[in-house]
Amino acid sequence: MLIASLVQTVEQQSAIGTLVIVSIFILGGVYWPLSLVPDFMQNIAQFIPQTWAMKGYTELIINEASISDIALPIVVLLRFAAVFLAVGVGRVRYE
Repeated sequence: MLIASLVQTVEQQSAIGTLVIVSIFILGGVYWPLSLVPDFMQNIAQFIPQTWAMKGYTELIINEASISDIALPIVVLLRFAAVFLAVGVGRVRYE
């Protein structure tokens, strides 16, 4: 929603969306563990939703955690969703 509110055409959305998504996946630890990247990238990753999703998935799959064990990643992801949705809806131009 946020990206869609920032662009003018579908082609722009496709190009920018792909670039943003791949970049965020790389920074968020989706393609490889964050333990393999330098400390500054690990710090940046704390501000990316995919990092928190991967933390929750890792706990569930590897450590057999319960939903209550991943409460923090869930809360952080809900906050990201609320902020991005609010900014996206706030930027939509209604005609």
